[in-house]
Amino acid sequence: MIPKINEVDIDNLQTLVEKISEVMDTPVTIEDAEHRLLAYSSHDPNSDPARIATIVGRKVPADVVQALYESGAMQQLLDTWEPVHVQGMSQVGLNNRMAIAIRHYDEVIGYIWLLENNGSFTPEQIHQLKYSANLAASKMIQMQKRKQSIDFFNRLLKGRLLQNKKLSSKPVKSVFKCLRIHTFL
Repeated sequence: MIPKINEVDIDNLQTLVEKISEVMDTPVTIEDAEHRLLAYSSHDPNSDPARIATIVGRKVPADVVQALYESGAMQQLLDTWEPVHVQGMSQVGLNNRMAIAIRHYDEVIGYIWLLENNGSFTPEQIHQLKYSANLAASKMIQMQKRKQSIDFFNRLLKGRLLQNKKLSSKPVKSVFKCLRIHTFL
């Protein structure tokens, strides 16, 4: 029986990537739209050079990204909401992959990449992967909002927002509004 991914059990991208790896029975990475590594599952002896370089460098190597665009794989990911099979490219150390775009509405904000060790996934696993892409989008948006709130507080505390006439005319309301936004993120 395939384990289920349950939103209640997922509190961050690292927890999600480990759960996807368990459900799909293969190593997984989650990247943002600029191919920066956000989370990766435990190491596997079947990892290829592209995965290792991505983890070590915290970003997909430029030659791998270029090869993915040249092969049309990235365009496929941008064009569909479905998982995409990506043929291995030995010239850049990339074995076969399955990938799915992470979307916030119609905007691609990241990707989930899986090694295709045995070559096939069940329909239930594919369903779980698609569900995971939605969860990843939610977690990535939460992270972005949290970062924006923290950046705002830092600028406020350092006095960088005092020049903003709109803020300085109603400082108490602005601070309370910011606190309310930050508290509920």
